[in-house]
Amino acid sequence: MKSLHGIAAIFLKARNYQWELRRNGEVKLGYWRKILRPRDQKQPYPKRFVLIPGFGDTPLSWQGVVTLLLPVLKLHYDELILFDFPGFGGFLSREKSFPTMDLMRSTVSDTLDSLKPHTIFGHSLGGWLTAYYASLCGEGARPTSNRLNYAGPQLILLGNPSGVFSDLQMREDWESIFRRAMVDGFIALRPHLFASEPAWFRWMTAHFAQFVNREDTIQFMNSFRDDHCVDQVVSQIQSDIWLLWGEKDTLIPASCASTWLENLNPDLKEKHHAVLIKGAGHSPHLEKPAVTAAVIGQILSQKIPHSIGERWWKVL
Repeated sequence: MKSLHGIAAIFLKARNYQWELRRNGEVKLGYWRKILRPRDQKQPYPKRFVLIPGFGDTPLSWQGVVTLLLPVLKLHYDELILFDFPGFGGFLSREKSFPTMDLMRSTVSDTLDSLKPHTIFGHSLGGWLTAYYASLCGEGARPTSNRLNYAGPQLILLGNPSGVFSDLQMREDWESIFRRAMVDGFIALRPHLFASEPAWFRWMTAHFAQFVNREDTIQFMNSFRDDHCVDQVVSQIQSDIWLLWGEKDTLIPASCASTWLENLNPDLKEKHHAVLIKGAGHSPHLEKPAVTAAVIGQILSQKIPHSIGERWWKVL
C-alpha cells in the first residue's frame, strides 16, 4: 500500500491537488484540496465541495466518480476537498485511528467550521458525520464562530448513510455485523460491501483484513453508543438533502431511506429527496461509478435525476 500511495500522491499533485493536515492532539486528519476556478472576491469565502468517505475508505476509491464529475464541479464550485481519515485506507493509513466516535465527530465538525463548505457529500460513516454536523448547524451550535458569514452547508448529499435505522431489529443487525467483525475480522464485513464484488477487490482484501484487526480500529468500533445515532436530531437540518442509496445494500438496507425522509423536518419536505442506484450495494461509487457520477452531477446542477435514466436509478 505504501508504494500505491506514493504513486497516487504523485498523480494527485500532478493534477494540482494540495495535501493539507490538521491535528487534534495526537490525532491527525488530512485532506486533498483542489482549486477548481478563480474565487469570486465579492464572496467572504470560496464555494467549496467537500467529500467525506466512509469507514475504512479512502479518497482514492472516489477518483473515478470525482474525475467524471470535474466538469460539473468546475461550473459550480471554487474548491474541491477530499477528506482522508487516519488509520483508514488512505494516505494516513499508518497513523492511529480516532479512538472514539466522539473525537472523530468533534474533529470533523471543527474542520468543517473552518472550511465552511457549501456542499458536503458523505458516504456511509461519512454520511453519518455529515448529517450530525448539519444538524448542529441547524440547531445553531455550529459553526462556533462567524455565523454571520456562514450558517452551515446549503446542500448535503448522503450516500448509504449510517445513523438512522428503520427499526430496532435493523439497528441490532447492523451492530451485530460490526460485533462479529471485532471477533472474526474482515470476513464478517466483506459480504456487505458490494452487491457484486469487483474482481480487482481480491487484491485489496489483505489490506482491509489488517485494518479491521487493528487494535485502534476495534477500539473505535467499540466506542459507538446509542446516543451517536442521529434519528432524533436530523429534523434540525436546514440544508437541502439528497439521499443516494445502493438498492441492494445489505449493510444499511435501502429501506432506511424512507425512514430518513420521515425523520427530517416536515416543514422542509420540498428540500428532501432520495434516489436509489439500481444494481449497487453499499459501495455505488465502486460498483456503478458512471451512474453515481451522473446522478450527483444532475443534483449539483439543481436538477431531479432525469427519467431517461430509470434503467440505472429510481427517484423516490
